[in-house]
Amino acid sequence: MSQRFDLIVVGAGLAGATAALAAAESGAKVLVCDAGQGASLHWSGMGHLFGPIAPPPAALGSLPTVASSSRKWGSGERIAALSQACPNHPFVQLGWGADEVQRRTERALRLLGIEATVHPRALGLPVTEGLVRSADLVPAGMMTTAQRSPTFVGFAGMPCCSATWLAAMWRDAGLGETESVEIATAHRWGGLLQATAATAAWDAEAWVELLRPAPGEGPIVLPPLLGRSFEQAAMLRAALSERLGRQVLELASTTEPAWGMRLRAQLDGALSAAGVARFGVIAAPPTRRADSWHIAAGVEEAEAGAVILATGSQGWRGSAAIDERWLNATGASLDATAAEPWLPQRQGQRGLQTDRRLAVAGAAGLFACGGALAGHDAARDQTAFGLSVATAIEAAKQALEEAGR
Repeated sequence: MSQRFDLIVVGAGLAGATAALAAAESGAKVLVCDAGQGASLHWSGMGHLFGPIAPPPAALGSLPTVASSSRKWGSGERIAALSQACPNHPFVQLGWGADEVQRRTERALRLLGIEATVHPRALGLPVTEGLVRSADLVPAGMMTTAQRSPTFVGFAGMPCCSATWLAAMWRDAGLGETESVEIATAHRWGGLLQATAATAAWDAEAWVELLRPAPGEGPIVLPPLLGRSFEQAAMLRAALSERLGRQVLELASTTEPAWGMRLRAQLDGALSAAGVARFGVIAAPPTRRADSWHIAAGVEEAEAGAVILATGSQGWRGSAAIDERWLNATGASLDATAAEPWLPQRQGQRGLQTDRRLAVAGAAGLFACGGALAGHDAARDQTAFGLSVATAIEAAKQALEEAGR
């Protein structure tokens, strides 16, 4: 027997979870379908909200990199630069200014249970207590060069976790040169996510035994390997700092990030606390019958008046059943030119064409948000975090109106 919902959300990353929670907060009965291994699992701990962080050099006509200027713009300047450089960006097409993006981001953070403060130039995440560079997401109490020289603890055989790599990130972030002794552990793992899976089970005693021989008197800097959740990591950092008599910090990673595991746990916890129902991978293409969408996940079936696709940049990544043929059949289209010059890769150019309501073209009751939207590359245009949560808020509102809620 098919279960009836007000809204079905396909995808449970930042965008999908935000959309589901926004709808649930309004009293809607919501179902989330996902494969459990989305892009959020690979979140680096970094993210952007408003667009270009710094003005581009005069010689460049495209979006700037962080290194192009030492002066960071405020949010209003950044949205203006985004509008000029990316006229097809969803923020521009929807007519959102910096205040609107910030308001939606603040609501999304509350729904997700992520402690943060949105400022014109940054999003403060005190729960991380690490270092996040080249992004809007910054921790409270960032290390300064005035403190004693840090000791970096790396892992053998892992370039992205080596002490040398951590020290390089420290210097690149502008925290100064370091002459501290670097130690490398005897542990060997093939990647940071694999290492996190192993170290997540370590208690404070195990970490103290590993770190006590670390030379120096300044902070001890680790890869992000302490626990599977933000709360566990914060508790371990505090416990280790007290036991060792030295501040223990984690440095954000840009490859195979363990921060993604913590974000995944945060999103799943928020959805569970809100009473949002969960399905697995959709087994067959959704069908539109009468005024409802019908889906199947294994032996389970469900229907709803509206569906939100929050499945990332490929538009159907969260389900093998939501493929190009189905999207074309519903009237949606793939735009391989609108993404230029942001990404040459085909997967970065895919996406769903939507109107100002974020409704997928030609498909009644079908909406999209986040990376599923076409015509941009959120990492390149520096809006990834903001785009996910801000458009999710809007998609939930519009989808519920379509469903008669």
